[in-house]
Amino acid sequence: MADRARAAARRLLPWTAPWLGALALAGGCLRYQPAPVDPAGEVAGYRARSLADAGLGRYLDSLSPAPPEGRRWQPGDLALAALYFRTASLRQAREVEAARVAELAAGARPQPGLELPLEIDFAGRDGSEPWGAALSAVVPLETGGKRSARQARARAASLVALAQAMAERWELAQTVREAAFRVAAARGRGEAARAEAMALDSAAGIVERRFRDGAVSAQEWARLRSESRQATARLAEARRGEAEAWAALARVMGLPESALEPVRRSPDNLRAAPSACHLLGSAPRDSLGLVAVTRRWEVRRAAAEYLVTEGEVRVAVAQSWPDLALGSGLFLDHGVGKWLVSFAVPALPLDRNRARVREAEARRRVAAARLREAQEDVLAELDQALARCAAVHGGLEQAGRADSALAEEQRLADAAYRRGETGRTELALLAVARARSQSLLLEARLAEEEAGLAAERALGTWLAVPPPVWPEPQAAPPEGGR
Repeated sequence: MADRARAAARRLLPWTAPWLGALALAGGCLRYQPAPVDPAGEVAGYRARSLADAGLGRYLDSLSPAPPEGRRWQPGDLALAALYFRTASLRQAREVEAARVAELAAGARPQPGLELPLEIDFAGRDGSEPWGAALSAVVPLETGGKRSARQARARAASLVALAQAMAERWELAQTVREAAFRVAAARGRGEAARAEAMALDSAAGIVERRFRDGAVSAQEWARLRSESRQATARLAEARRGEAEAWAALARVMGLPESALEPVRRSPDNLRAAPSACHLLGSAPRDSLGLVAVTRRWEVRRAAAEYLVTEGEVRVAVAQSWPDLALGSGLFLDHGVGKWLVSFAVPALPLDRNRARVREAEARRRVAAARLREAQEDVLAELDQALARCAAVHGGLEQAGRADSALAEEQRLADAAYRRGETGRTELALLAVARARSQSLLLEARLAEEEAGLAAERALGTWLAVPPPVWPEPQAAPPEGGR
């Protein structure tokens, strides 16, 4: 009876062993988990965004605590608020996270396997057991440093993702800074236009009375009326420009325009003083160039991309080494139990993978050229920004001297009027000229500030105002801000 049972088990083993192994493997497999998104919910969330958000306050305090008198909403604070609200920051954090998960996956070793060969003696002449089955564990062994090469390439890819995320964040911060500057510039132009319109309106009223008295010609009165209308039109245009600047700032920050009301209450905090051009005027060009090529995230990203291609060369060279496979198990050889040991080379790289190595080396040369190109572009942008700073500085000095001369002339005219040596018309016309001079001086100052912003963009850092304290991209802002 026992002999018949053992014989039946030996006959069933070749059929049941593969199915039992398959069921054991299937029991440890993972299950798919769906993750649907809700695009419709973003609309209501966007409309509810506000600078008074409690989550935003905690987020900003964790990065740069507010002073006791409250947050002043300077450009750095606005940049951090944009990072909190913009969905792009969450996407950047997820990209960095995905790259680091891929880095962990690159370090995984080859998994062992099972081999279940079957054989049957269909001749059956000697009356022995017709079935033969083996169960063998196969352990693959990588050679040539393949695992370390994959890890080096994955680490470089993580650096690329990090540099890309930081480059986008720096671009966001700089864009917010420039949008805030345009708001302040539009406000300054509006105030200058209002001052000029008031001066022209006052002068036109004085000239009109003198015209009715017959003291001035109709042409003089008509000219001032025309200039007054033009000044009123410029004032309306300046107010429209300021409204557009506020809307642009809200769009850059990912906020509805009504959410910027706290910033509207203290708009003077948006101005940059002093201009970065003053701080860069005496700095050596070589030192500034070194700062630019080391701080600009575009250059860092190009350097990380070069490291990726370096890792690809290492992987291609490592793949020229053949892998090994070791096996050990049991072999039921037609009723006779045996111990099985195997040694195999799964693939023989007879061509030594030369084609893939040459392809990887060519891509590495391309990445090296792109890195040099990125450095060259940064240095050229910096030189252009510094030349612009020098040019606008001369214009600002000239506008300042002209305004000072006109202010002295106005002071003398006021003294002469008090002595009765001149009339109100001359004073009114000098007030118009001074308002225009102030407007030209404002434009010169705005040109220098704008040139300073361009220099800071080229340099890769803020100089005139405190820069934002960016968190690491893998630490995404709270999703409640969205």
